Amino acid sequence: MSHALYSTKFNSPNALLSLSAPSIFPRDFWLVKTKKTGGSTLKGILNGLCAHHAMTCMTMPVDENGQVKGFWEATRGTTQIARYRQLGFKHLAITDHGKYDSVLAAQLRNPLLFTSVRDPVSRVISHFFFVYREGGAKGAPDLLTMTNKALSDNQPIPQEVLDKMKEYVIQGENLMYKDIADLNKPKEAAPFDALQPYDFIFVQERFDEAVVAFALEYGLTFRDIAYASAKNQTGRYPTKDSIPAEMIEFIEETNALDQEVYRLAEASLDSRITAIREAHSIDPESKPDFDAVLEKFRRLQAHVVEECSDHMRWYKDQGFHDGYFYNNDGGAVGEGFRCVDYVARRFEAGLLH
Repeated sequence: MSHALYSTKFNSPNALLSLSAPSIFPRDFWLVKTKKTGGSTLKGILNGLCAHHAMTCMTMPVDENGQVKGFWEATRGTTQIARYRQLGFKHLAITDHGKYDSVLAAQLRNPLLFTSVRDPVSRVISHFFFVYREGGAKGAPDLLTMTNKALSDNQPIPQEVLDKMKEYVIQGENLMYKDIADLNKPKEAAPFDALQPYDFIFVQERFDEAVVAFALEYGLTFRDIAYASAKNQTGRYPTKDSIPAEMIEFIEETNALDQEVYRLAEASLDSRITAIREAHSIDPESKPDFDAVLEKFRRLQAHVVEECSDHMRWYKDQGFHDGYFYNNDGGAVGEGFRCVDYVARRFEAGLLH
């Protein structure tokens, strides 16, 4: 039985917290991976859970030509799940892009359902410049370089960029809601109803808080949840405060459903954290101290950043020449998992200060 993040004593800053509740895993689960919400980093954590808890994070379905599909959908997804079952894999998980579909979810066995959200304005800006960058969508102009040059010269964002952004906003309105809501339900379903099937919703702007709350709720260890960020674009894309106020207002108005999804997700996370804190205040001897665990986790993450930011170099220094990622396919998933695991085990053993 593994150790979890619950403890009766918090006086040892580096000690692994002793077990108070067993892990709910192994268990089928589905991460409904939304676009530009920190989903790749979260996917890495959940793929790590598959490795640690005898679950199988499935590879993407293929089309009739044997080509990998860029997302999960019911027809090929059902076939893919059946293949894994026939081969005797007991606990299955989906961690790649795909709109939530209750028909596909029904092929899993009593699955847990997770997703992640982000401030809708920041998500739209990030996704727009992800598409319109050098090497972005096929045929798309490099508006990112144009925008960054204008901002570095203290010039306004070119009108060409703003016109294209407005066009993108209209085409991709409420994209987060559309990914999260069940494909088989009326599109007019209220965000509150659309979120009801989800067991846990991560909030990108409060990622560490969400990960710790998730760990405490599901009986996980520091080793389970330690991570190296995937697709870290800090400083590369223009931020919300560099976009004209009228464009921000337009994004907010066009994405009203996403705004409500985000508000509800934050409220859900607040409620979970409040419940953990209240339980600890009533029974501090046996219930976890959320803030103490969060502080320990952030210290662990500081060690991970220091040791594993250049995980490719770390691997070569240790003599590793393959397996940089959990799925070993070169994708930005579970970045530097051997390095992260090495740091987390030393941290749990009290060897890092």
